[in-house]
Amino acid sequence: MMLHDANVHLGHWPYRRLPFTGVEALLARMDALGIERAAVAGSHAVLYRNAHEANRELAVWIAEHRDRLAPVATLDPNYPGAGDDLAWCAEHLGARALRLLPRWHGFALSDPEALDLARLAAGRGMTIVVPGRLEDSRQRHRLSPQTDVTLDEVLAFAAAVPDARLLATELSLRLDADILA
Repeated sequence: MMLHDANVHLGHWPYRRLPFTGVEALLARMDALGIERAAVAGSHAVLYRNAHEANRELAVWIAEHRDRLAPVATLDPNYPGAGDDLAWCAEHLGARALRLLPRWHGFALSDPEALDLARLAAGRGMTIVVPGRLEDSRQRHRLSPQTDVTLDEVLAFAAAVPDARLLATELSLRLDADILA
């Protein structure tokens, strides 16, 4: 059986030390866990004013390991030129997924700019990744967003961009019978 991890980050986190911030450490950890391939996003994109700079860093970091590390672009739909940055990510970085961070980048999934960027990504066949949170609420720094993206927001986003493939990660939810019905 081949294991693939769809939610990996490279780089430093602003509020605490992480054990696997570099490519070699990440690959060693993947080997130890039997993970063949991983979809990787740049942690720095969370706080960079221009999230696209983290995509450029990611391209350099994983260049020699594309057989095992697949890039996931991170963009802020409100940043000028996000559509052009998406094209670069698809054509030069080879990203087949776009990560959106509404709480960190200060937008709603229902905003026209977010929907437009998602439609552009879907038109390129890219998966849209929406993390519900990046940290467990019990570990959050006081400067971190204090609310998570909700299941209702993700479902409304999916309905608004029906042609998109969507991967929602780290959602906080309770599966009650009425949700499952």
